[in-house]
Amino acid sequence: MDGEADRGIYDSEALPLLQVLLTMLADLELDYERERDQIGATVTNPDLRDTALDELDKRHRERRDPYLQRLRRIEEQLSPGAPSR
Repeated sequence: MDGEADRGIYDSEALPLLQVLLTMLADLELDYERERDQIGATVTNPDLRDTALDELDKRHRERRDPYLQRLRRIEEQLSPGAPSR
């Protein structure tokens, strides 16, 4: 995806790309929610549960951030007044 990040996005490319990115983000969110619920239901020690949830949150942000950054770049490229490439 990084090689594509440097070239401009055209309107005809935007919708399919946005759909893919949003689908991937939705899948990540569902996985995160499932794992969080599983940790909450199975780890009874509060310290271990907090540690596991902190690790899960960190991993979730690391997985999600590249997609959010790509969405922001697309938004910037498609917004009126955005510099053309």
